[in-house]
Amino acid sequence: SSTELKVTQQLPPSITVRELSSLNLNCGLEPPPDYIIWSFAQAGQPLGNLIRCQPAKGTCGNVDETQTAFANVSVSATPNGSLLVHRVGQGQSGRYQCQGLLRLQSVRTETLVNVHEILLTGDIRSAKIIKWLTETFDRFGNPDVLVSDNGSSFVSTEMKNFLASRDIRHDCVPLYEPRRNGKVEVFNRTLKHAAQTFEADKRSFEEGMQQVICSYRTTPNEDGDSPARLLLGRDIRTKFQPRKLEIEKPIAEELKSCDSSDPKATGAGTSTRQHFKLGDMVRIRLPHVPKGKSPFTSPFLIQEVLGRFTYRLDNGKVWTARNLVPFRPAQASTVDIDLEPTTRVQHPQARRSVAPTLPSVTANSSQPVAGSNLRLLCSTSGGNPAPSLTWQIRTNGGSGFESVEADSTKGAPVTPFGQVTSQLTLTQLRAEYNRAVVRCLATNPVANLSSPDYVLNVLYLPVVTAVPSLAIELGAEVAIECSATGNPEPTVRLENSAGEILSAVSPLRVRYRLTAHQPSQSGTYRCVGDNRLGASNASFAIDIQYGPKVSGPGTVTARSGDQLTIQCSADANPAAPSNSVVWTHLSSGRSKSDVGATLVIRKVDRSDAGVWRCRFANTLTPSSGPPVQRDGAADTTVIVEYPPGLPATSAAERQLIRGQNVTVVCVANAESPGVPSPRFRWTKSGSLFESAGPTLALANVSLSDSGVYFCTPSNAAGHGPTTSISLDVEQAPEWLEPQPRETKSASVSDSKDFRLVCTARAKPEASFAWYKDGKLIPAEWFSVETSSIPHRKLPEFSRHPTNQRSAQAEDNGRYLCEASNRRGKISARIPLVVEFKPQIAPVETKIAKPEGTSVDFTCPVLAQPRPTITWQLVLPTGETKRVDTSARFESDSAIPYRYLSHLERVPDLGIYTCLATNRLGSAQINFRVLAPTVPDPPTELRVTSSGWDFVTLSWSTAFSGGSPVQYWSRVLTKDRATGQVRTSTRRCDTSTLTNITGLLPGTNYTIQSNYSTAISQVTASLSLPKPANVELTEDGTKLSITLQQTADYCLRIESSDDSGTSWSLYQYCLAIEDSTSIISGINKNLLYRVSVCLTAREEVCVTNLPQVQTSTIIAVGASCSVVIIVLVSVLTYFCCKRPKTYKEMDQLATTSQ
Repeated sequence: SSTELKVTQQLPPSITVRELSSLNLNCGLEPPPDYIIWSFAQAGQPLGNLIRCQPAKGTCGNVDETQTAFANVSVSATPNGSLLVHRVGQGQSGRYQCQGLLRLQSVRTETLVNVHEILLTGDIRSAKIIKWLTETFDRFGNPDVLVSDNGSSFVSTEMKNFLASRDIRHDCVPLYEPRRNGKVEVFNRTLKHAAQTFEADKRSFEEGMQQVICSYRTTPNEDGDSPARLLLGRDIRTKFQPRKLEIEKPIAEELKSCDSSDPKATGAGTSTRQHFKLGDMVRIRLPHVPKGKSPFTSPFLIQEVLGRFTYRLDNGKVWTARNLVPFRPAQASTVDIDLEPTTRVQHPQARRSVAPTLPSVTANSSQPVAGSNLRLLCSTSGGNPAPSLTWQIRTNGGSGFESVEADSTKGAPVTPFGQVTSQLTLTQLRAEYNRAVVRCLATNPVANLSSPDYVLNVLYLPVVTAVPSLAIELGAEVAIECSATGNPEPTVRLENSAGEILSAVSPLRVRYRLTAHQPSQSGTYRCVGDNRLGASNASFAIDIQYGPKVSGPGTVTARSGDQLTIQCSADANPAAPSNSVVWTHLSSGRSKSDVGATLVIRKVDRSDAGVWRCRFANTLTPSSGPPVQRDGAADTTVIVEYPPGLPATSAAERQLIRGQNVTVVCVANAESPGVPSPRFRWTKSGSLFESAGPTLALANVSLSDSGVYFCTPSNAAGHGPTTSISLDVEQAPEWLEPQPRETKSASVSDSKDFRLVCTARAKPEASFAWYKDGKLIPAEWFSVETSSIPHRKLPEFSRHPTNQRSAQAEDNGRYLCEASNRRGKISARIPLVVEFKPQIAPVETKIAKPEGTSVDFTCPVLAQPRPTITWQLVLPTGETKRVDTSARFESDSAIPYRYLSHLERVPDLGIYTCLATNRLGSAQINFRVLAPTVPDPPTELRVTSSGWDFVTLSWSTAFSGGSPVQYWSRVLTKDRATGQVRTSTRRCDTSTLTNITGLLPGTNYTIQSNYSTAISQVTASLSLPKPANVELTEDGTKLSITLQQTADYCLRIESSDDSGTSWSLYQYCLAIEDSTSIISGINKNLLYRVSVCLTAREEVCVTNLPQVQTSTIIAVGASCSVVIIVLVSVLTYFCCKRPKTYKEMDQLATTSQ
């Protein structure tokens, strides 16, 4: 767009306003922009959007949230470029900017041409339609989209392929929604109406359709262009369109005076359509006229304009402009013909009644000013007879038109088709005439025409609506609305008595919310309306009402017994009466209401001290609500002086630690603190210590700061009683003597005890602990002594008094002495070195070496100081030689006095001697290197665990003989009746552990290994349940046994025919299916015994029951520990790969191989 936005009214470079006043800014922009944006920034800050307006819509938005300085400030703007900020403060000081934005729009104009083609066929198959579409597309080109309904011929595969081959998209309208294909449906409706027309004319369907489509293509649209012109760029002529004809001559000699050379005079038209207006005279073109007849009708008057080229005539018919030609009557429309010498007859055409032209109204001023006169002129012509002219007026806001008398009417009523005028003068125009509507009516026998409405545009000064006076309570908010009418449209604003503009400047109406911040806002306010004719205003008063603001002395001091006088005053609107004053003593609740604004107390005592409140009251009458009562108060503090009472002392802690800081506070008595505030003096018992002030600060306290401290208060009225507080200082342990850091040494040969001492001071007394190499030493190993010096303890460490021996090797180590109490803990480390001759730890001294191999062995030595280790070899021949060259020496980092000597890759058999020597003595150990041989028996055979049916054995392995050792165990069981020994042999679980299972409970077993001492082990006892009931049935042939616990148990039944001397097995392990078991086949002559056995171990039963008669059944369920007397000998034998001791083992080994 080439439109340029210009600023017609600049903002001032700078402006200064008073605080709490209003700021009004205006900027002008031409042409009116799409947006007006006000921006703001404080000093040194970038501009940010403040408020945005849209002049086209006549609206303005809210203040931008980012402008926090305007959060509590009223800001308004108008679309005409004004900005008003109410009650400006420091936060609104800064730079303002007005910016206009004019959008650039790109207008794209397209014309949609509707071209209709009709296919008349009885074949609606896809092939027929595709052929017709091919001819149409070849004529006009392929479309982008083909829209159709959902007929089968349109959705077939042939149609889809045809459209795809021509790159045409096919859209089908939704089912049951023909309106989605509206253009086709509307044209179908047109065809139906046309079909009804040519059917009535007895024409064929094909001929009628071709005529309809031709007429549709040549009919112009509302823009005057036909579809044919839009498609082809030219009009096409049809048989219904007339040719350009010559102007016809007058029909008869009665119109000889007409100018036949002017085609317009005859009404002959051309093919070009003309525009007509209301009241024009036209003639209708006849389509079929016999030769010699006029092709036009008589004139008609246009009564209504229906469209751009469509009109309704006074005969009630509707015609288009193509069928109408204008009618222009001749200047002399009558002709006199002499029929007789004495008679003049008017031409018949002059006697025809004709409607006049549409009357028109003009004025001498288009914008008259109120108070002036306005002349209106109405004119018309062409009427026969001449019309009469009348005036009507409807004022602004009136409900209807009223007739008014015209000044004069001019014309020639005797002359047909002459011009008639009428003048109307409106004197002393008032504001009510603005927007009034004036009409001029032209009436003759054939027409009653009204002129177009003439709207008066009367300019007048603004008329401001009166605003009633307001009473507002201080702090309240009231809405003030100023409105005005005027022409031109006035702007309205609200001003205070100082002339400051408070509201935004807005057209016609402005609303302003006034908040009563201070009483000075009371005064006269004006609503001002302003337009280019001038300004007017309406004044009203605002009264800011507020409750009493009471003032009085803040503090009054008096001595007890003196007279006290307090006076207060109040500022209020309306004024608060003096009889509304009430004095109240807040602490006691006493009040006095009959003393006015002055309170007098004759004799003051301590009970009068405190706050006295003076309260006023008044009644406000705001305009927005009922009267309300408000009150205000002021407090005066009365101070009565008296001596202090017994103070209170406190400290954060009374049990202190040396080096700590403490503050002791002396607080005045809560019930009798003393007035004025007392002073305090501190002293300490038994010392010259003295300090002043309520707080006593002791920094870095020591034991000497312990004691009793006294606090004495005093003021101008005298001294108060003294109070005290005790402080006790404690100390964490500290060493009194430097602790020994040098190494202590003792010789085993000296045969002396050793003594380590550490000394510490602490309060409370410290407790001591000794540690060796991080492990606590029992307290009975050392003694603690307390000296006569206060807070001093002397702990000593020594061996137990009953253990009279010298220092041993294990006494070597790092000792730690620790002293602690509840205030802390200290420690001292003392290393101790005990010297002793070498000691060699026991190790495996027999080593098997297969032929062609070598062996390694290590000699571990304990010695202090460090020993010298040598190696010697005694060969089987008795020869001795040193082998030190291959030995490797190292010390143990975990045990400082432990040393290792490694002899590696020894190739020879013999006895190797490791000899360790230091200055205190020597020690040696021999290592025997042998050829592979039989292993040594294991040692330390022991029982690690046992149960009622198992025993677990473990042992220590011995010399293996040079090969892996396989361990076996043998269990021997001796039958008591036959004395036969049953033997079972099994492989041991591991090389050091085996578990022997399947044993009986409560049985003593003897366990023995090869060449070892026998071990006796008794298995645990096992308790089995007893039968709850054992009895014979009534017929005596069945036995009933009841057992509460049935799971995991079975019944063993035995019988005896010799009264229990011997027993025979009847049922070995009878399964228990229910709690009661029935056993049939019972012999009454026998004695029966019932035992409870384990199902998993049927041999484990209970049998020690008393013997009973035949009718008595013996039930067994007691402990198994003493019933079964079976001697089971378990012989565990260990053998090597090929044992040679027992023949059975040798056979077993052979079998295993």
